[in-house]
Amino acid sequence: MRRKGKKIRTRKKNRVRRYLILIMFVAFVVGISALAFNPSFYGPNQPKYDYIGKIINIQFADRSEGTVLEDRDCRSTGPNLTTCTAIIEADSSQELHFKYTHDMHAKRCLAPGDRVIVEASNSDEATVTLVK
Repeated sequence: MRRKGKKIRTRKKNRVRRYLILIMFVAFVVGISALAFNPSFYGPNQPKYDYIGKIINIQFADRSEGTVLEDRDCRSTGPNLTTCTAIIEADSSQELHFKYTHDMHAKRCLAPGDRVIVEASNSDEATVTLVK
């Protein structure tokens, strides 16, 4: 009889150990995921977001800082891809309509109040950089 009692206690201990290991593993995975997918965890060294697209309402061949007023007409254009049009008020009071496509898992949409730098390239393209 003693052996059965000892085996039962050993099984219980092993089961408790397995549960503890499982809980620690899940906590580790959740912690790593939170760091990897939430840029606010990065602190001052947040990743720089560059959005490449086109200014569609005017001819723009300059560089300017501005503020995003709104981000509209967001539509899915493929797996994880979204095409949006951001309305940006440049510091020169010019209104820019910036149409861009981005991967929703890698970059968030531009949001009202975001400070950005808009730079035109040699081609039709423009680059918008999120400023913190």
